[in-house]
Amino acid sequence: MENGFADIPTEEEIASGKFALKVLRYLQREPGLIEVSVYEALTKPDRKALVAWVLKHSIECKLTTDQMARVLACANSTVLRKSFKALGKTINSEPGAQPKLSPEQYPVLLETVEMLQPAISKFLAIPKTSRALGETLSYLKKDYPRACEFLSQNIHRFRQALEDPTLLQRAKKSKEGRSRVLAEAMAGANYQLTFSTSRERVRRARLTQTTSL
Repeated sequence: MENGFADIPTEEEIASGKFALKVLRYLQREPGLIEVSVYEALTKPDRKALVAWVLKHSIECKLTTDQMARVLACANSTVLRKSFKALGKTINSEPGAQPKLSPEQYPVLLETVEMLQPAISKFLAIPKTSRALGETLSYLKKDYPRACEFLSQNIHRFRQALEDPTLLQRAKKSKEGRSRVLAEAMAGANYQLTFSTSRERVRRARLTQTTSL
């Protein structure tokens, strides 16, 4: 939706998983500006309005039958699943161990938690509105520039953390406790750690820090 029909994937890109990778990259950032009528059609949803929009742009871009077939394929759930499955096979077949966090990097992890927690605490204190996640982070950036930049760069992961059922069960009674849990889960983003592994490494880092004092 953001780029219109400027970059129609090839059959090879869809089948190999390259298209799925492109989808993931776009999901990791906030969408750009789109027409108000299209946004309303998407959020209702209004199938007729969306069909009219696609038809209009198809005619303007003078798409060939083959190009139109690939545009439609990109919105097909079966095609998407196949592309993501192909991407998974490619990733799993690549040599090399999964990224790990060495004890020497623990101080960086703790610094990240300390940086993120105040910003996340302030974020949780803001009443829920229709404002997009990226807009809220931009609003808070003047007070928490580094933290909001980090969260914006990992916005897809942050959105997942906010909705993760396991994390939701932790520290439900206080926003301060929840902000700590979320900060610990997000701290390992640059190391590709899962939420649980990130929190476990933070716990180890704190134990290491305590014993070294």
